[in-house]
Amino acid sequence: AATSAVSLAGLLEGCGGGGPSTTTTTLLTTSTTALSVTTTTRTTTTHHARTPPLAAREMAELLNTQYMGFDAKDDSSPLGITIAMAAQLESFYKNVFCSSMHNPVLGQTGCSLGRTDCRMSASLYNHKMSISMKGTALLGLGRAVGFVFNQTMVENYFGKCSYIWDGASERKYNNGCGGGAPTEDCNSTGSAYQNICPSTGKTCTAHDEEVKDGFCQQFGGKFPVPDTHVGNPECSFPGAAIEYHGQDDWKPSNSNMRAMVKARVARNNGSDSEGPNIEKWNEIVIEERLLMPEVWFDPAVIIPAFVYRKSKDPQFKRSAKEMRDEFCKLNILAIKIPIIA
Repeated sequence: AATSAVSLAGLLEGCGGGGPSTTTTTLLTTSTTALSVTTTTRTTTTHHARTPPLAAREMAELLNTQYMGFDAKDDSSPLGITIAMAAQLESFYKNVFCSSMHNPVLGQTGCSLGRTDCRMSASLYNHKMSISMKGTALLGLGRAVGFVFNQTMVENYFGKCSYIWDGASERKYNNGCGGGAPTEDCNSTGSAYQNICPSTGKTCTAHDEEVKDGFCQQFGGKFPVPDTHVGNPECSFPGAAIEYHGQDDWKPSNSNMRAMVKARVARNNGSDSEGPNIEKWNEIVIEERLLMPEVWFDPAVIIPAFVYRKSKDPQFKRSAKEMRDEFCKLNILAIKIPIIA
């Protein structure tokens, strides 16, 4: 039988200080005048009252319910848990790259090898996929530390698209949810980073041919859903944020994530040169321009848990705590978000 991706082991710790509905920062500035007067400027920043996170045991139980609940025959069943396994283990913000937003750790990020901007890659986990042949959960990319997203928001707000396998979204138009861009040159309008569709000469949208070409055929794209990862072009299932490109009047689209999960599970018995289909990770693309304002507005609601892979190496647990603690501090949380192993 398949086993759960999470356990009831967890950590819940108090966060020293913080947590008021209004914070006040005092800045001292010196003005040069004939009298050499030093003036003080007081700047007040107000933020939304923080929703307290769940206790570790409650969160573990919720994640287990979501993980074990998917039923392909029941469209009301939970799809699973969306988790981003981090490339940078000690910092949430070192995994956020969006040039149009200020990053409190990295500052203003820019282009790297023409890669897609304002995109976060994650995977959806449940008891029917991304599991070993023995039934144990396999966290994506072999990474050890990650963070959990609010699943309702992934499906209905900031999830941009999904792929049944790794979609190589870092080289694709429309922030990872379109056709492939032809160049890695950061200065070229043909790069995924610049995101300018040749057919219009403007910022790519979900209606441009270069974007639609990357959708699966049932959504107007060129290619059918691939039966295996190796040897087939990847295509995406458009998500709630597929039509978002920075406009003020944007409204979420249909999710289509359940269709992706059904298509993925239906191919569990296949395999390719990389191994069994059931063991491979999928890809969920998160639109960071929608994600990050929600993180600041109510952080524990949007990122309800941090996770790490159980190991004899204590560094994984330490890294998860460092990431969680940084997130807590920068987002002014009075109680720390739980860490689940």
